[in-house]
Amino acid sequence: MSDSPRSPTATFLAALDVEANAKRGFAFGVVLALAVSVVFVVLPGTTRSPALYLVLAVVLATSAGALATVALTLLSAYRLSRDV
Repeated sequence: MSDSPRSPTATFLAALDVEANAKRGFAFGVVLALAVSVVFVVLPGTTRSPALYLVLAVVLATSAGALATVALTLLSAYRLSRDV
């Protein structure tokens, strides 16, 4: 540990466990994007450029990951508020 105190923002983010929530949320986003890509692109086959579908998968993974991160952080905040 360092001798300098942590900033209030860093303490708040640590209390909400934002880093772990982000890891879980974006892992969910990647798995969801892979599943959607397999079901709607790979299995039926496609004649369009795979680059288009790759970009769409990245957008889906990013947006789903961000949404899951926010939901998990709100759940952490709710649990933390019940303890206070």
